[in-house]
Amino acid sequence: MQTYFHARLRPALNSFRYGAAYLYIPLDELGKKRRGLLSIDGRIWFGVRTRDYGDGQSAKAWIANVLEEWRVPEADGEVVLITMPRIFGYALQSSKFLAVQGSERRFARGAAEVSNTFGERHCYLCFREDRGAITPQDTVTAQKIFHVSPFLETKGDYSFRFSVGDGQLAIMIDLSDENGPLLRTSLAGTLVPATNGRLLRALARQSAIAVQDHCLDPLSSRETLF
Repeated sequence: MQTYFHARLRPALNSFRYGAAYLYIPLDELGKKRRGLLSIDGRIWFGVRTRDYGDGQSAKAWIANVLEEWRVPEADGEVVLITMPRIFGYALQSSKFLAVQGSERRFARGAAEVSNTFGERHCYLCFREDRGAITPQDTVTAQKIFHVSPFLETKGDYSFRFSVGDGQLAIMIDLSDENGPLLRTSLAGTLVPATNGRLLRALARQSAIAVQDHCLDPLSSRETLF
């Protein structure tokens, strides 16, 4: 389970932090319809629907099209989907991420897909100007061009930072406008195998969140299932 943090800095400070189950799945694994208690495009309590991502067809073809559209050479490593799972068929997925690895398993590209309450989606592709590997010290920026919240205008710039590797995952996204920083968000945790036991514990905790993918107590552990 990952620890998710969100803070709005203006006009008044308002923030929250909670544990949320996230999955870290190589796209090649999406062809497998079942992995223990985790279902891919099936009917089960805890699962992933491939049509929730990209154009609703092949996630692997979608990210290849995104890279081609942005004229960014496709990385030669695996592509990993980072997402909240569906619980009892319901999804709480405002953001999903794709990590594209290059040579020597270094993090080469990132894609953040954002959705809104109107069912619309937009993908922000993150890469260095020199097309080099993205390190935890790098900040990648993108202009905000997609409407997400009725409380925020469609303007400003996003700053993305990624740290993926060595069993750890951290993604930080900030939004700034002409008056300075406005939003700060982060997702961080430890990658752990998606055993049936962890999936069941994640299911119980995530179900509690849904009514008021990895698994853990947000106060004592921060894990992501893979």
